[in-house]
Amino acid sequence: MPRLYAHFSAQVASQEVRVANGVFGADMKVSPVNGGPVTIWLDTAG
Repeated sequence: MPRLYAHFSAQVASQEVRVANGVFGADMKVSPVNGGPVTIWLDTAG
């Protein structure tokens, strides 16, 4: 993980915000969690 991103991620996590890091381009299973009235889901498969 690049140093700047690692530093930014650590700073956000230090503010008691849940942070998760992944690998660019890797297959990941994610679930949207939001509190707003609109969710826009972009699907690039197929």
